[in-house]
Amino acid sequence: MNPILSKEILSKHLKTSINLSDSELNYIFSHFKIKKYKKHQFLFQEGDFIEFDYFILNGIVKSYMIDSYGKEHIINLAYEYLWISDYQCACCIEETNVLSISIHDKDKLCNEIPSIRKYFREKNRKAIISYHNRITSMLTLSIDEKHESFKNEFSKILNKVPKSLIASYIGVSRETLSRTKEKKYNREWSKNHLLHEKISIQ
Repeated sequence: MNPILSKEILSKHLKTSINLSDSELNYIFSHFKIKKYKKHQFLFQEGDFIEFDYFILNGIVKSYMIDSYGKEHIINLAYEYLWISDYQCACCIEETNVLSISIHDKDKLCNEIPSIRKYFREKNRKAIISYHNRITSMLTLSIDEKHESFKNEFSKILNKVPKSLIASYIGVSRETLSRTKEKKYNREWSKNHLLHEKISIQ
């Protein structure tokens, strides 16, 4: 992605939250680097020293952990105009363009520009709320409800995410998710069939 378009995307995104002058935007953008990743390429892996935060221009990145049995657990999915940072592993599930900024430069900008400090503080607050809600849903919702919640939250990328990743995100196997969806379909079909029969009798 060319620098002009990248700058326009980042500027538009920041301006939805804070007020910045053109000179401030130019200065902020000078601290970012454009990076392109292929499908299945890692932004970082477990054990890496995390030096950067990433703003996604386009594409999809999965963040995940590997348990002691070698099983992958999806922590989050990030797509265009979202940030991804210090997880155990982050890998692209399709070709992805990002703007990266070093942790050092981000802290520098926060110290120099109050509105940027406000922006990242608010971003962190929303991230904490999001993870709290995610934990609550994992503990309290049924598989059906978790799947519906996923579809609502990730509606923009739903058709691009493999079913195995959706299953991992909501904490079940792909087979369990398929069975749950089939049972739901059968329930809805039976309900509609009975309703049709009642209407026909009337």
